[in-house]
Amino acid sequence: MTGARPARINLLDIVAADGLPSHAYNDAVNILSQSLSKYNFAIVELPRGDDVLLKCVLDSGRRFFHQRPMPTICHQEDDRIEWNRSSGYYKRHHSLEIYDYRPGLPSDTNNPREHYPPVGLPELFSLLGRAARHLLDAVCSSLDLRSFCFADFLDNAPLKSGEVSSSVLSINCHARSEVPGHFPRSPNTQSTEFSTSHYDTNIEKGLLMLMKSDKPGLRIRDEHGRWILADMDLGPLDMVMCSGLALYHCTAGYINPSLYTFSIDADNVGRCSLSFKLMPRALAVLHCSAMVAAGYGVIGPFQQPLSVCDFMQHAFQSDRTNISRSMISVYPGQQSDGALKVMAKHPRQMSKIKPLAPSKRLRLEAQRVLKEKVQEIADSKGIKIRFCSLKDCEDHHILCEESPCASIRAQIGWPAGVPFVHPHDLPNKSKQAFLEAYEPSSTVLQLGENSSEQ
Repeated sequence: MTGARPARINLLDIVAADGLPSHAYNDAVNILSQSLSKYNFAIVELPRGDDVLLKCVLDSGRRFFHQRPMPTICHQEDDRIEWNRSSGYYKRHHSLEIYDYRPGLPSDTNNPREHYPPVGLPELFSLLGRAARHLLDAVCSSLDLRSFCFADFLDNAPLKSGEVSSSVLSINCHARSEVPGHFPRSPNTQSTEFSTSHYDTNIEKGLLMLMKSDKPGLRIRDEHGRWILADMDLGPLDMVMCSGLALYHCTAGYINPSLYTFSIDADNVGRCSLSFKLMPRALAVLHCSAMVAAGYGVIGPFQQPLSVCDFMQHAFQSDRTNISRSMISVYPGQQSDGALKVMAKHPRQMSKIKPLAPSKRLRLEAQRVLKEKVQEIADSKGIKIRFCSLKDCEDHHILCEESPCASIRAQIGWPAGVPFVHPHDLPNKSKQAFLEAYEPSSTVLQLGENSSEQ
């Protein structure tokens, strides 16, 4: 699967509108869902004309960094005031310099004499802020959640008087030529075999991140643990979208956070990039009520609402060391053995949690099998799954050999007599038939039979 990459998503295709969704909207949402599931990132194409502003800000940022004298002091995360108060220029470590633009704060809270910042930052912040909100709503649509269900987590648009934005637009410069040091040999850009021993590994902490660079070097870990060079061969309108830890919590773990690193070598010294991070507002409380309302099973630490400030405090502590997938620990007391897992609860806490009803366990298992097995079959055959409505399929489609969904059902092995709808909407007996077809060894089948008899 060398060189495999997600398909591009046109931002205009996912802008929600009243009425029935268009085919372009449904296709774009499906591509977004599959990209985040398989690659942990997506490629987003901005509307025509936005490339002028992107190039202007990148060029201005490059000149800003290369005209500055090299600082001698690194501004570590521990020295920062707060996670949502960074502004202006600072240096993260010996090879990474950052300029943050955050509406509501002056350009540099630590150096009032700082002047001549990169140009176009307010305009680009507004442009990418709108794009990120559209993408967030498309993620909601891909999970069958209500529109704008995460709006309560976001800053006001526009900000009220005296408010400071939690979201931030950052311009980064990696290892400009003035920085002495040895850089690793240039890796094969087409290869997914990549060692992170020479590079810092990061995990996005907010809801979404949009990133653009002037040279390739952003590598993101996919579902199989391979490091994909995400920003290779991007067009002038293309940006890389990453999902974050806050979104991971709000979706009860259904949207994984992006684990990424920057591979800096002799070929891309002085690499400049810009990133817009859509962050939850500081006074918000992260919860999974939207997922519960949509019928998803919410377990473990996701059942407990978390204040954004506490959540971010634990998330940013992970930056103090080189992160690997086995070191992610956002929830206090969470035990990890190589993946994001459910927090081990105290026995007293476990006694207060009621076990899931058989019907809910059956529904949760059917959703898992759909995501892990049925979708894999469809992807391998290049099939885009478009479910029918329960009534139409039950009354007409499954009784007719030439129905709109007959071909897709045959190709992916959909069980006979089961309506071609999302397993969440199936009756319990149909859920059992669905599981027997794709995972006959499922441990919840007996529970489903008992619940249907009751």
